[in-house]
Amino acid sequence: MIVKQPYYIMGKQTSRSFTLIELLIVVAIIGILAALIIVSVNVALTNSKIARTKQDLQTFTRAVSIAEANTGKALMQITGSGCSECGFNGSNDIGENLNNLLDSNAGVQQWYNDLQAIQNACNGDCNNINTMKRDPWGNPYSLDENELEFSNDLCRRDFISSAGPDGIIDSNYNGGPGYTWNCAGDDICVELPFATGTCANG
Repeated sequence: MIVKQPYYIMGKQTSRSFTLIELLIVVAIIGILAALIIVSVNVALTNSKIARTKQDLQTFTRAVSIAEANTGKALMQITGSGCSECGFNGSNDIGENLNNLLDSNAGVQQWYNDLQAIQNACNGDCNNINTMKRDPWGNPYSLDENELEFSNDLCRRDFISSAGPDGIIDSNYNGGPGYTWNCAGDDICVELPFATGTCANG
């Protein structure tokens, strides 16, 4: 295809042809620019979701601190579970897929119950923590209550995390006393402060 475009030389109108190759180059450049824009938009959306997730986890951490202070109890005593996330797929191992879990899933139900229990324990001092049911990618947050769970290692940290954009758990625990969390991959994790004097002052 050839498109005639008029232009002027020495005051005379003449014409120049855009060849098919030139048009293909223009189309290719437009395609590259469109692809770059799409990538930039996707990166911006992901960063926005990550920021919201971090804000959710900060809100949750504050709510847990308030609930623990109001009740004088550790988190597992408030939620009634020593491993809420273990109900998702029967484990809390690296590689566990949290995508497409229904509300009827045992782990999801436990998480919803946890939020309501924490909300109740806040006595009105939390900002609707029970609405934080899923992360921005539509997956439930993972909560593991550890403080006071085992008599031979009372002071193990509680953890709350999101499996991140891919919905796959990449993180796991470091062994040994204290039971620290190794946050890995694209997971977003928060280590919760100790509630009881035994651990907080240790």
